[in-house]
Amino acid sequence: MPANLGVAGSWNLGIKSFPFAPYWVVASNDVFFQPRQLERFAEISRPDLLIKSTQSWGCFSLGSDIVKKVGLFDENFHPAYYEDVDYETRLASLNLSKSLIFSDIEIGSHGAATTIRSNPVFERKNAETNQSNYEYWQIKSTDIGHMPSKDYQLQRRIDNDLFT
Repeated sequence: MPANLGVAGSWNLGIKSFPFAPYWVVASNDVFFQPRQLERFAEISRPDLLIKSTQSWGCFSLGSDIVKKVGLFDENFHPAYYEDVDYETRLASLNLSKSLIFSDIEIGSHGAATTIRSNPVFERKNAETNQSNYEYWQIKSTDIGHMPSKDYQLQRRIDNDLFT
């Protein structure tokens, strides 16, 4: 990529790249799966569920029905932080909290944000963007009119596909 898409942008790119999938399993680059755990994700994943692993948003399965109702991740949370909190808030605002499943699927982690912690400039900038994203989320979450955040709708991409 020519630039850092951010967490929300990269998650959205994966979803947009496979618009006909019934669900998407997303994993952070610093996690690893215990034997058979990725297979278990596939077995329990469904279009109508958002399933989180023991690492929460470190690995999750997002169903296509959820994306149709909630929309994609808000790419204004850049480069990272609060895109996940925002998504859960939007899910709840649509009375879809029962669609959120906390699984016992275990994944391991090699350690998050090692690049950020390796450089004081990165650490400072990371703290600044974290705070900025928090402030954006606070404003957005108090204005329910902004909650759905459906700037890009996956259904339009599916409906306009030339080859189906």
